[in-house]
Amino acid sequence: MISGSADYGQPPTPPSTDGVLLLVVAFTAERVPEVRHTLTAAVARAGLAGEEAEDFVLTVHELVTNAVRHGGGSGELRLHRQPGRLTCQVRDHGGGTSTDVPALPNANVPGQRGLWLAHHLTCGLTLHTSPHGLTATVSAPSAQRTRHERPRPHLWRWHSQPRHGRTLVTLAGELDLSSVEQLSDRLTATIAATPTVDVDLAAVTFLDSTVISVLVSAHHAAALAGGALTLLHPTGQVQRVLTVTGILPLLGPDKPADPPRLTGSPT
Repeated sequence: MISGSADYGQPPTPPSTDGVLLLVVAFTAERVPEVRHTLTAAVARAGLAGEEAEDFVLTVHELVTNAVRHGGGSGELRLHRQPGRLTCQVRDHGGGTSTDVPALPNANVPGQRGLWLAHHLTCGLTLHTSPHGLTATVSAPSAQRTRHERPRPHLWRWHSQPRHGRTLVTLAGELDLSSVEQLSDRLTATIAATPTVDVDLAAVTFLDSTVISVLVSAHHAAALAGGALTLLHPTGQVQRVLTVTGILPLLGPDKPADPPRLTGSPT
């Protein structure tokens, strides 16, 4: 469900998160990957595992990224354990962002997928706005047991190789807000040299909505240059996110031979 409120005459009163406080983290753009890894470890210790843990971490990551990009550039994350569930609040300092969650945009449109993903991947997303900023609250069922943490890579890797008039780009690791500028620059340069590009995602363990925007923009750049961009071999959560957002049918190996092009300028 999604709900929102705006009471500008009173201090912010987001939903209560009574319970055991597991984590408090202040964040800025530079700390986004670090915050995600810290949250991943805390969620694992709290007993959430598998796809439920992956979706919960991605949801909170999208809320943190949204706060950085649209909510004043910084904020605070609080993770609580309550009976039978984990609850996380992300607060920004944007001065009252809209509580409306946008509909899933057409696959050809870059951007506007972060809050949609957060809403789609959780059983509940609550947005509360005030003059102090936006507070987003999400929850997930959780067993209260300890699991061993699995190390996650902090870096991403790129390798490109020309082959038969096209370029194979192999990506690995985690891709998020911290990597999109460099990823965009490299894809732009690659497409300028060889407009037909295959992007192998088999070794990518995480990507978010900002990366999807870069991939869609690269798709349009390749099409304008007379080529195409194709995504190959996504697995796990990466495959699920690309599928649920409609990107894999557009950019996967079974995409239409002549996909529609974007008209107008995305906002």
